[in-house]
Amino acid sequence: MVLQQDSAREKVLEKIGDAEKLLAQCDSLSIDAECERQRRCADRTVVDVVANHGAAWIKVVARNPEALLTSSLGDGEYGRRTILDQLQDMVECAGCHPHLYKAPEVKVWTVLPVCKPLREIIQAVGAEVLNHEDVLSMCDEETPEAAADDSEAGVDDSVENFTALKLHEVPKDAVLNLDVSTMIACASALTNGRCHFRFRENVLTEQAESERRNPVRPALDELFADRKLVCCQSAYDDFSTIVKVMAGPCETEAARRLFERLEVVPDSPSERAAGLALRGKIRKRSKIIFGTGDRLKAVTVTANSGFLRAAKAQGADFVAFVHESRALTEAKEVNATPI
Repeated sequence: MVLQQDSAREKVLEKIGDAEKLLAQCDSLSIDAECERQRRCADRTVVDVVANHGAAWIKVVARNPEALLTSSLGDGEYGRRTILDQLQDMVECAGCHPHLYKAPEVKVWTVLPVCKPLREIIQAVGAEVLNHEDVLSMCDEETPEAAADDSEAGVDDSVENFTALKLHEVPKDAVLNLDVSTMIACASALTNGRCHFRFRENVLTEQAESERRNPVRPALDELFADRKLVCCQSAYDDFSTIVKVMAGPCETEAARRLFERLEVVPDSPSERAAGLALRGKIRKRSKIIFGTGDRLKAVTVTANSGFLRAAKAQGADFVAFVHESRALTEAKEVNATPI
């Protein structure tokens, strides 16, 4: 199966002028992928625009809606695939490529208004007809203010080759699965007002400098607000051990407060996580943590971008929110220089 841009979009944009700027703001990309779980998809499926960060697939149609209706009712050229055939392929393939655990919505945008009979036929195959206002609203979802908030929120935007959610992209009703790296960041003295030190360890000094420039805690606090927090048993056990061995008194108390909000769930990694080969950044604990989040259809919160990148290289793209790494530093302050 191949998803790629179609020349029809360019024809429509030439006719509607200013709307070119609208669609230019939407995400548009080409993807080569195999539907691993199902083989219903056509060999070649065309998606003109991928919008809403992957949540919507748009088919842009340059033909007159009356001609579309005629062909859809069986009065078209023999052997020619109708718009309904194409939309059915898109709907089926969308089910094979979930975004945030849901199939992308399939939408159609035409130059001229669509008559009621054609609209009903399109809706019957599981697609939706868009108008110009709909497109404007989809393109305006990521505002400059939202992008600025993310750039200041401690989000690691340097990650490549995999998809990490930005703060405003995380669904309001999302369950958050906390990785050990995130629990450490929450408890760290660095993220709790004690980042004005120069440590003997260069990596800790770099983290302190980063925290002063780009604090992690405000982003995590906003992310956690009014959302359910879970962690798997392995993550809980490992973090508890780390706290006992390395945390200072304030960090231990911060960990206790975090535990009060957390629901510990059994380790239950998904099949695709369990199937990852153990090499490089793919380690057993990470497979369990990310895999359990995948099984729960949760957003995994993590600083472990290395695992996400390595998993993507093996064909597994996990739903995650990525933040910068922070270590437990309270016990190191005795040998550090205040600044």
